[in-house]
Amino acid sequence: MSKLFTIAGTSVLNGELTYRFATGKVSVREYKLKKTGHSDISLQELPGPMTKADAIAFLQSNSIEAVMPKTRVSKKTEAADGTDTAATPDNFSARMAAIRKQKAAEKAAALQAAADAEFFASQIANAAADTDVPAATDEAAA
Repeated sequence: MSKLFTIAGTSVLNGELTYRFATGKVSVREYKLKKTGHSDISLQELPGPMTKADAIAFLQSNSIEAVMPKTRVSKKTEAADGTDTAATPDNFSARMAAIRKQKAAEKAAALQAAADAEFFASQIANAAADTDVPAATDEAAA
């Protein structure tokens, strides 16, 4: 099932006029777009809930032309080696998988360290028990 929108229009970001879609109140969406650097914002309520394709057809019937926004990139991040990597969903998934793998390895290492400590403590206790000298022997009593 396609997502339905109640607001559609255009805005300019980085010099490119693109379509914008939303639900809720026009004033709230305009505020959020301004806050993220958009200009020339022109949004309007749709006559009813519409898919993006229907909303574009509606806007074009009112002589409003623009392009579809590029894929969502929230922020660019710079890798440790200085290369620029966009925070795309694929990169995000890969980073999260690497973090989960690292945390699992850290947890396994902590469990192994605890097991090793317990083992060595039992070995020390056993060694101490083996070296105990009896306080009295039969020969000393005679």
